[in-house]
Amino acid sequence: MTATGPKTELKQDEWHRVSGYYGRYNFRHPFWVVKGSRLYPPVPNIGLNHSQDLVYDLRRCFASPRYHLLPTLLSKPESATAERVLRALGWFNRANTLHGDDDSAMLNLSVAFETLLALPRDTKTDRFVDAVSLLLGRVERLDIWAKQFYGARSDVAHEGKTQRFHFAPQKEKGQDEGALYQSHLIYGRQIFQLCVGAVLFGASLSKDAGIADKFVTNEERLQSICKTLNDESLPVADRFGAITDTVTLVDNFRFIGETGLHINTLIGAVQGAAKKLLLCGDTLDPAVKDQVEGLASAPQSHDFYEALSALRNLQDLRAAMPSDPQSPEAITRRLADVVWNYTYMHYYWLREQRNKKPGQE
Repeated sequence: MTATGPKTELKQDEWHRVSGYYGRYNFRHPFWVVKGSRLYPPVPNIGLNHSQDLVYDLRRCFASPRYHLLPTLLSKPESATAERVLRALGWFNRANTLHGDDDSAMLNLSVAFETLLALPRDTKTDRFVDAVSLLLGRVERLDIWAKQFYGARSDVAHEGKTQRFHFAPQKEKGQDEGALYQSHLIYGRQIFQLCVGAVLFGASLSKDAGIADKFVTNEERLQSICKTLNDESLPVADRFGAITDTVTLVDNFRFIGETGLHINTLIGAVQGAAKKLLLCGDTLDPAVKDQVEGLASAPQSHDFYEALSALRNLQDLRAAMPSDPQSPEAITRRLADVVWNYTYMHYYWLREQRNKKPGQE
């Protein structure tokens, strides 16, 4: 593969050819160079690279819909999908090495597909055909290629070699193999890249729609908040930073019906935040600090009335919110708002029950 160095004028002949050199690396892999160009390590099937210009290829690579999401794998927090795609790309790269033969390339490429598509240990062939067809559409003959590719892969895996390296477009069940066409590896390399693009695009759509967040309950989020606040391995201020997004999600999903949400979890989360807030320094407004101390020290009871009463006092204070929304005080008060919105009706019912005179219904 070549890329031009300093810009030079290349004169084309009537067949759009330029003067240069053609060669084969290790008597096997072809390459072309012209005056002023740089020679790069050759890659298998260089004929697929129509431009023969590495600089141009790399420049357009990440602008392509097929590849534009790849750089995000390196810049965004790790996810199960990102980790799986990166592992699959590692196997894909092994399938393109010059140091292996076609048999090993077939195995490495099949492992890349299996990793990318998360294929089960059993019924891999059928699942592979279905997964590729689902990602790329019901393209005519795509399923035939997928079955033939996996058949060749099985030959290599179980017998150490295969004679079925090429796609047979006319082959039908019960007939001898028809005319052969391109190598399964050529098809496989391109189809793998298309599948990567489809997987990443689907994951991007899912992330933008917040699908993963919708499968988590607020009970689970509040338990996570309690666990993080009690994590002694983190500085107290860092614990508040770690729960910021979770508090926001609890607020976002508080109108979703949830039968498994427990009041002890709600009170435990907000009391835990109040206790840890008092350890962050003396920057609290005195009036706010009094109410936070009252919430943190509220005695436990079977109905949590005392803690709810202290929470109401904090909500009634109406003090100005800190200018820094990421501060421990701001996070604590946002969590208190959420918990109060969950529990205020229960609090007023408890107060009414406690204020009833004996004998009153």
